[in-house]
Amino acid sequence: MDNHKEESEHKIENKMRTGELLALAAIILIGLFLRGSYLSEIVKSPDFTAPLVDAGYHNYWARGLASGDWPQQEGMSAPEIRSTPYFRPPGYPYFLAFMYLLSGSSFLAARIFQMGLGLANCVLAYILGRKLFGRVVGLLFAAFMSAYWVFIFFEGELLAPVLLVFLGLCLILVLETWMEKFTLARCLCGGVLLGLFAVIRPNILLFVPFVLGWGWWLKRRRNDGRSLGIMTAGFLMGTAVVIAPVTIRNYIVANDFVPISSNTGINLYIGNNEQTDCITPTIPNLPALTGLDNWNCFDYMQIVHGVERRLGRKLKHSEVSSYFIGEANRYIRNNRGRSFKLLLKKALLFWGPAEVSNNKEIFCAKELSATLRYNPGFALPVSGAVVGLLLLAFDLKKQRNEKEVGDTKVCKPLEISLLIVLFIGTYFVSFLPFFITARFRVPIIPFLFLFGAYGLYRIGWFFTKRDFRRGLCWSAIWVALYIHAAKHGIPYNPSWARWHTTHGDAYQYKGQTDPAVTEYYKAIEADPKKTRAHICLGDIFAQQNKFSDAAKHYHLALEIKPDLLEPRLGLGNMLYKQKKFDEAVALWTELLQIRPDWPEVLGNLGKAYYQQGKTEEAIQCWEQALWLRPDMNKIHSNLRNALQQKKQQETIAHYTEVLRENSNDPNAHNKLAGILYTQGKIAQAISHWSQAVRLNPDSVDVHNNLALVLATVEDKEFRDPTEAVRLARHACELADYKQPVTLTTLAIAYAAADRFAEAVKTAEQALNLAQETGNDSLAKQIQHHLELFKDGLPLIKVREPVQQDKPLN
Repeated sequence: MDNHKEESEHKIENKMRTGELLALAAIILIGLFLRGSYLSEIVKSPDFTAPLVDAGYHNYWARGLASGDWPQQEGMSAPEIRSTPYFRPPGYPYFLAFMYLLSGSSFLAARIFQMGLGLANCVLAYILGRKLFGRVVGLLFAAFMSAYWVFIFFEGELLAPVLLVFLGLCLILVLETWMEKFTLARCLCGGVLLGLFAVIRPNILLFVPFVLGWGWWLKRRRNDGRSLGIMTAGFLMGTAVVIAPVTIRNYIVANDFVPISSNTGINLYIGNNEQTDCITPTIPNLPALTGLDNWNCFDYMQIVHGVERRLGRKLKHSEVSSYFIGEANRYIRNNRGRSFKLLLKKALLFWGPAEVSNNKEIFCAKELSATLRYNPGFALPVSGAVVGLLLLAFDLKKQRNEKEVGDTKVCKPLEISLLIVLFIGTYFVSFLPFFITARFRVPIIPFLFLFGAYGLYRIGWFFTKRDFRRGLCWSAIWVALYIHAAKHGIPYNPSWARWHTTHGDAYQYKGQTDPAVTEYYKAIEADPKKTRAHICLGDIFAQQNKFSDAAKHYHLALEIKPDLLEPRLGLGNMLYKQKKFDEAVALWTELLQIRPDWPEVLGNLGKAYYQQGKTEEAIQCWEQALWLRPDMNKIHSNLRNALQQKKQQETIAHYTEVLRENSNDPNAHNKLAGILYTQGKIAQAISHWSQAVRLNPDSVDVHNNLALVLATVEDKEFRDPTEAVRLARHACELADYKQPVTLTTLAIAYAAADRFAEAVKTAEQALNLAQETGNDSLAKQIQHHLELFKDGLPLIKVREPVQQDKPLN
């Protein structure tokens, strides 16, 4: 009888287990469908393969790690990631680099991998929910994780939330095992997971003392002999094992003690200054500091240099961070009332229904997505968590000495629920000093859903037990809380203008100008005062030489906000392109009066001076610009060319003076001719070489030079193959036909005179001599000449005259 009963119960258990797994599989399939549907939408978005702002920074960093190639992106400052302490935490870029290594740097594969990780998070949620509150809660938790739109959205972005959710769930699952026994392995594992979380989001380090305090509370609550020393040492050691390599790397690379990243100071200042709205990463006096009206991570080195100029000394990145911390603390001390209001605003934004954007407008992405549009917002997990926690508190109080309420264990969950509440609380508090954006709160949403799943289960349990009064009462409480949570305590208006501007930037980055223009016009239609869109349109039209349209948009931007600097920079560039160098110089000089240490303006002013023939002034501007911004490669090139030209001008002046004193100096004529020839002044060069030949009829070098020019010059007015053959023969005779260089010139002269058989024979003779003397580079050139001569083609060298209005970089 008993055996039959046990067998029957075993069959029922197996059947329930099978049904549970089938339900989990269905949840995963629903999540897979939603993610696949959303991926099919975003793959068409311009920023899918042209990520911007933080996502663009992560992409650049990860591709550099994966490929070893770190090109300076057009129009962006060099972030100098390899030679400075990490500005942003390195965890996610290394994770993204790993995905790129596996996929051949595929944007699509990276998103697929992240969405796969999102589905893995559903499984982790199921495991955690089942361990704490039973199988039904585990399935409900997994369902929330599978379908909630915020998770799906961020899995499609090159940002860290999906990885943080994974690490957060793993961390709580490992810490849950501490309730059974403190082992060194478990404590180490917990520390490693928290360390991995910290190298992505350092704020989590605030949770460390609470984890240790929770472990101490566990020991006292259970009055067991578990070692607090093992727990503390193992957990801290595991955390340090992950963080220490980052700290050591920063010190080795930059001789600077930066534990994880150097962005703490600037982020604190963004959230505590006279212009902050707790949302936009605004830095007061940014134009005066950097010459930029807006900034992103790529511009941080310009901010560093700006602070250095302001303080008048070279600074380590930790010192720059300390500078911004000091500025933030000074503002807080002097504005205690507003600082308190800012804290309150940040708290309301953090728990409010608005999805505060940072990289792009999340609200707009959701509205335009057929997959995500009708998915409930943040009010769902918040209201669900409150209901679940209230029900859990009532259950624990009522059943303090019992092990179960219905089918849900409540004694063991007390301890882990307290830990989760501590995690949520410390994580929330860690962001209050800074600024708020939707992606910052994503890692706590799973745990809100955990309690929400418990609340939903308990309400369902009331109905199954026909306790309709309590079931309806708690349902009404949830609805009321949801309605309240959905109300905006702090006004937040998503910007469609920003959405379209971001898309325009992505198209522009990809070189697709027409759709970029369309997006910028849509931005202006949504908000006529969107200065950024006007500036971008001005830049595009200036590049297309539509100068009247460009000027219109630059001036519109200045009408909206007269203190903007970027439109004035654009107007100067436009004048330069129109070769109105005097006007460009006047405008850029005016800008330098506003901000004397603006390297971009100094570089442009140097170009204008150079086109005016003011080489010395140009050199001074470029040297000053490079002192301010050593990474400006185009200015390096311009300066190098200008210095070379200056040297040539000095050399020309020297030999001109020599010839003024002695017009019969053949060496001066020869040297001067060579310089003039490199400048494209062919007639003058030939004249001086002819004088040198007349004055020194026994010079191999002079005869060879003039022969080569007369045989290869592109301009038919100066080409004289017959004279070239005569001069080259004479040079060979003077060298006793034993110099491969003179034989090469003779072969070229024969080809210019259409005497190709003699050209081939002479070139072969020159080739043999070059090979015998080990002159490999000359031999390679002669081999190329031979191929031309055998095909009946002469060698013509193209020499473009160097003009003062030649475009510069």
